[in-house]
Amino acid sequence: CAAPQRCPAGTTCSAPADGGTEGACEPERPQGAPCVSSTDCAPHLACGAEDGGFVCGPRRGADAGCVDDHDCQLLHRCLSLRCVPLPRLGDGCTDELPCRWGACSDVGGVRRCVEPRAPGAPCLTDADCASGECASGRCTAACTP
Repeated sequence: CAAPQRCPAGTTCSAPADGGTEGACEPERPQGAPCVSSTDCAPHLACGAEDGGFVCGPRRGADAGCVDDHDCQLLHRCLSLRCVPLPRLGDGCTDELPCRWGACSDVGGVRRCVEPRAPGAPCLTDADCASGECASGRCTAACTP
């Protein structure tokens, strides 16, 4: 495997050996196993420093240090090397910090997480609509008969 390629479910692409360009698909590592990055570990784990080495352990919560999104708990994102929870309805949002659910829309000059809009409501992007589809400035129905 190489960086942009994917391995089968339950495996991960290991780092290339001896400066090569391709790694190998290997089983995901369990808690306590040595690792190089969080992508080496099982999906619910992250690679972190422990006793002078790096091992797979629990993902980190809000405000914990991180290198990428894989280091953080689900519904968190790694921004500026810190795990940040994704915003909830009514909270501020950005392109870098999207909403947990709903659309990130301009509300009085401030971008906030809002309920997705119903079919026929005005929209700017697919994310504005409950159906996930905005066409000609209006939310479309999820399925049409």
